[in-house]
Amino acid sequence: MSAPADAPWPPEDRPDGDEDTGSRPALTRRSHPDLMVWAGHLAERRRCPRQHGNRIALGIASPDPAPVTAAATRGILTHRELQERHDRWEAHGAVALACEAPDHHVEAVQADVRAHLDLCPAEDGARYLAGEQVLVTRLEDLGAVVLAIVDAVWEHADGTIELRDYKTGAAPPGPAEDPAALVHALLARTHWPERPSRVTYELLADAPTTAELPVTQDTVEAALGAVGEHVAALRRGEWEARPGPHCRWCDYRRSCPSSQAAAADPS
Repeated sequence: MSAPADAPWPPEDRPDGDEDTGSRPALTRRSHPDLMVWAGHLAERRRCPRQHGNRIALGIASPDPAPVTAAATRGILTHRELQERHDRWEAHGAVALACEAPDHHVEAVQADVRAHLDLCPAEDGARYLAGEQVLVTRLEDLGAVVLAIVDAVWEHADGTIELRDYKTGAAPPGPAEDPAALVHALLARTHWPERPSRVTYELLADAPTTAELPVTQDTVEAALGAVGEHVAALRRGEWEARPGPHCRWCDYRRSCPSSQAAAADPS
């Protein structure tokens, strides 16, 4: 009998006795000469290696995509609004939204915009260089291509390059606790090696503020270590499931034998 179409891994290809441990074949240099490592991958794999392996490393089509939450939609709308305001500077301080948003999201997006206007680096004379900027570097020794989408790139009067990431959710991790910020720091050093730089999280919910991570040699070495550990785990084929509350928002929640939400939809 063939495996169901939504099975996370065909039984004939799964090692005996490993249905619940999530074992997978290693990704060798021959089969995957360069692994693509996006900034968010490190935290995703830390949360649940099986989910990351299914979605990214193995490219298994999602059998049951989780619904997009209201919080995620708000984040998308706010990011789009702020990019539009920076690309069209005459709209930066406008009261009305520059982009269309569903009526039930307008108030929340406006609140995010008001918070941003108080935190925007332009208030300190910084120059806006780019938004939604894709930064890429190849780490030949690891056989990995490292990428990130930066919400905004700023240049300050003293020459410092600042990579900003907007955070619209409640209680997001600061850059010192988020491995994605390490990847941003690594890319800042790669792209602007002779310039001082920092990664800044612009926290727009609750009590708006900013949190910074200076790009130092220690930061870069920590980033290389985190990426190296991530790549090594993928190369070894470590795909164990790590169940938790995040199961409710996992695209593989119905087909994963370890899921805590096999029959539940996110509310």
